[in-house]
Amino acid sequence: MSALHAARDGPITEDFFKALGRVKHIHNDVKVLLRTNQQTAGLEIMEQMALLQETSYEQLYRWAQNECRALTQESCDISPVLTQAMESLQDRPVLYKYTLDEFGTARRCAVVRGFIDALTRGGPGGTPRPIEIHSHDPMRYVGDMLAWLHQATASEKEHLEALLKQVSMQGVEENIQEVVGHITEGVCRPLKVRIEQVIVAEPGAVLLYKLSNLLKFYHHTISGIVGTSLAALLTTIEEMHLLSKKMFFNSLSLHASKLMDKIELPPPDLGPTCSLNQTLSLLREVLASHDSSVVPLDARQADFAQVLSCILDPLLQLCTVSASNLGIADMATYMVNSLYMMKTTLALFEFTDKRLEMLEFQIEAHLDTLINDQASYVLTRAGLSYIYNCVQQHKPEQNPLANVPSMDSASLKAAMVQFDRYLSAPDSLMMPQLNFLLSATLKEQIIKQSTELVCRAYEELYAAVMNPSSQYKEPETILQRSPQQIAITSRKQLEWASAPPKLMSRFSSGELVSSYPKWRSSGSSLSCLLVRLEVIVQFENISAVVLQELYWIVVVVEAVIPKKEVIMTLTAKLGIVLSNNHRQEGLGIKGNQVVKPGPGSGPDMGRIKD
Repeated sequence: MSALHAARDGPITEDFFKALGRVKHIHNDVKVLLRTNQQTAGLEIMEQMALLQETSYEQLYRWAQNECRALTQESCDISPVLTQAMESLQDRPVLYKYTLDEFGTARRCAVVRGFIDALTRGGPGGTPRPIEIHSHDPMRYVGDMLAWLHQATASEKEHLEALLKQVSMQGVEENIQEVVGHITEGVCRPLKVRIEQVIVAEPGAVLLYKLSNLLKFYHHTISGIVGTSLAALLTTIEEMHLLSKKMFFNSLSLHASKLMDKIELPPPDLGPTCSLNQTLSLLREVLASHDSSVVPLDARQADFAQVLSCILDPLLQLCTVSASNLGIADMATYMVNSLYMMKTTLALFEFTDKRLEMLEFQIEAHLDTLINDQASYVLTRAGLSYIYNCVQQHKPEQNPLANVPSMDSASLKAAMVQFDRYLSAPDSLMMPQLNFLLSATLKEQIIKQSTELVCRAYEELYAAVMNPSSQYKEPETILQRSPQQIAITSRKQLEWASAPPKLMSRFSSGELVSSYPKWRSSGSSLSCLLVRLEVIVQFENISAVVLQELYWIVVVVEAVIPKKEVIMTLTAKLGIVLSNNHRQEGLGIKGNQVVKPGPGSGPDMGRIKD
């Protein structure tokens, strides 16, 4: 009893809790007397113990209240006696709740004061520096504030857990969440004002997106500490996240509306416009910040589709409107280049599979246009366009094909001569638009598939001419090559086209010849040269330019692999071709060697001998 009475004028000690426990034990044991003849004595003892208990709890509550009020420093040390006091007060829920509220109020003041000091004064001795020094850098400014609050929230939860670690009543975790929410509520107003200032200043779409992700990350992180989304701090962070996200998409919409207000015409090279490049650069920065974001994966994926829709959909519309006044081939080339740029931008990032698939379909559609145009271009300039159309439109019940105007044997032979020139140098018959394509792979695809269409057209022509009902005399003299031979020749020309860039342009300068030791062992380059020779020597009608090219090919090949049988055979074939062409441009054959047109032309042969 003396311990309980002594505590009225002094601090609570361990003896106080022992005495209080003894009083509670007596109060419970005296109930046995009520079942005997000593009921009067039992009631008197019970009444005294109950009065003593209430007085002790009231005294304990006031002491704990004073202790909690003193916890206003940034560093909070929870004493073991205060922890034991909370354990005892749980028997009086009202007093327990009031004590927790007092603790929350004191810690709230400490956190608000600490936050303002961190913003304006910094740490002790100026380290760390005040957060507002970095207000010119939105990401660091907001990040430092949220990092400080994250640390403070975690610390306050640890303090509460230390305070209530001996409390065994139900709902302790809910009490902790409620009090932490109350403690951090005080910083919501200064935090909200500062973040709003940053967002409303419109730092740019990329920064707004980064801020949105940063806020979302800290909302997710702090909610793991607080444990409830009803906390005022989490509500404030969520509001700022939604505001920054809204401003970000408003910025994208404004950018898209500016693009559509002033449509930029395609450049002469049919490449992407400046506005397209700028928008893709913006998209690249946004996606890069998205990929580096620490926001959970499912949350990032949810935002991704909306970001792509806000940027890519206006871009696609812009390209379509911009190309509306172009010709068919120009429009297809411009659209392929623009879509290719979008595809290469998206291919570097995650969550883009559906968009990439959509862009691939659109590219394929425009490639089909270019493939058909290239095939028509070749057929027209190779002299087969009119003939092929006549074959397609001719019906068996009509006059024989040989009697159709301009379909006689002489016309077909003349067309075949022109077609042979194409087969010997297919690079000369290529639409100008193909040279503007940004992707070499797409260009090769167009050439390959258009060549296949040309071969199919020749196959139809060959079948029609060889058909007896067409009434051509000796049709094998008109079309001397079968469709299979044409297909093989075309394939070899495509293999040559895949040779090292600008290889052929180096023959006339002698650069390739003079540097032959570097590629003496290069199987790919040598193979390309042999394929080129083997293809070209099949044709009898070769231009002087091609003859000059043949001359340098043989010079190079013989310099690299002299006295090899395959080269000697090809050289002999070349001699026959040159003879049939009346030794154009003064080229001559001496034995199995090609003779230069004259002194001073071509590369320095002395280098080869060296």
